[in-house]
Amino acid sequence: PWQYDQEVVDHALKMTKLHAQYAPAIISFANQALIDGTPINRPIWWLDPTDQEALAVDDEFLLGDNLLVAPVMEEGAVSRDIYLPKGQWQDLGHPSDEVIAGPVWLRD
Repeated sequence: PWQYDQEVVDHALKMTKLHAQYAPAIISFANQALIDGTPINRPIWWLDPTDQEALAVDDEFLLGDNLLVAPVMEEGAVSRDIYLPKGQWQDLGHPSDEVIAGPVWLRD
């Protein structure tokens, strides 16, 4: 760590904590995949294969059935539109925020 500035160290620590937080779930999904072939990373249409909006979204994915990942893919961007498929969704970064029912677009 002495070769990196504090910003890099802080980011690495944040990502390490995030990894530790989700590792048990990912291991559980891997075990499920061994049993029935269900993928660990699932397309968002996995929850409703008839959802035409979800079928068109190719830059989001599910970790299991309950964790939606929507990375910011545009260089320089800090936010993005997010499509929530059917279900109840809550921003884990802001757990006091309201639960949102999908399907719905959250427009930036």
